[in-house]
Amino acid sequence: MIASVPVVMIVPPELPVKNLQYLIALAKAKSGALSFTSAGPASSNYLADEIFKQEAKIDIVHVPFKGTSEQLTSIMRGDTQMSLAFLGNGLPFIQSGKVKALAVATDKRNPALPDVPTFAEAGIPDYHYNSWFGFFEPAGTPAPILKKINEEIAAVMKMPGVQARLQTIGAVAMTDTPQEFDAVIRADTERYGKLLRAAGITPK
Repeated sequence: MIASVPVVMIVPPELPVKNLQYLIALAKAKSGALSFTSAGPASSNYLADEIFKQEAKIDIVHVPFKGTSEQLTSIMRGDTQMSLAFLGNGLPFIQSGKVKALAVATDKRNPALPDVPTFAEAGIPDYHYNSWFGFFEPAGTPAPILKKINEEIAAVMKMPGVQARLQTIGAVAMTDTPQEFDAVIRADTERYGKLLRAAGITPK
């Protein structure tokens, strides 16, 4: 794994909520009336929203769009009330005040949004969702070669310039072993597979 991109909960600026707990309370008070938007069924931020829906125990309606730009536009216009956007996509709109950020899914506050609490700080300690990026090699690649490639990539990801560049797009540099990355892939496959099957979403 080389980088992780967290999601951030965004809402329209005019929505009368000042933090995540207010949003959850509003969703419970208006059960089934509020909506969340994504870049489409089975998209990464759809999964992020569905997990939040389960953790917060709220009933909200999914409004899918064809891509990220339409998704963000719907929040800016107030057509939909919430979305878990990837930080790199949502950051310019948060900074310009076109959307309001309530919480970010990181272990500690993201340097790009120092005033935005983590989900744990906002009262949802078990919520976590990150999109990751990583390098893959063909099956059967000898272990010594994998080890060498991993060491070289890790060295690059630790370079201050690389880490600073990733921060500008809301990403966090990561380094791990092939075994640790394999464990993440297997855990995510099981977790998100169950969620998609429960939602009735299948590959087309």
